[in-house]
Amino acid sequence: MKKINLLLAGLLFILHALGNDFLVYTSKELAAANSLAKPGDQIILKKGEWKNITIQLTCRGTLKNPIIVKPEIEGKTIITGNSMIKLGGSFITVRGFQFINGF
Repeated sequence: MKKINLLLAGLLFILHALGNDFLVYTSKELAAANSLAKPGDQIILKKGEWKNITIQLTCRGTLKNPIIVKPEIEGKTIITGNSMIKLGGSFITVRGFQFINGF
């Protein structure tokens, strides 16, 4: 019984260390994910067009566990129009987005 409890505790620690994925569909969900994100988490924007959006990030990752902001499918999540990214947190990695038809 003691070995099983130790094994379960170890698995829970590993799962927690891996971080959470927040798949967001709207700017409101994006804002909520930003406020909930912890080091090692990923914020993933749903595929499709994100028009006239301000992606404002104030979350805080760490050097070893940055917060990753990325598209659901690279090349299929497109940011258009009067859109921008504002970074105000720490250890945030933004990658894989395509910006087209901007101002």
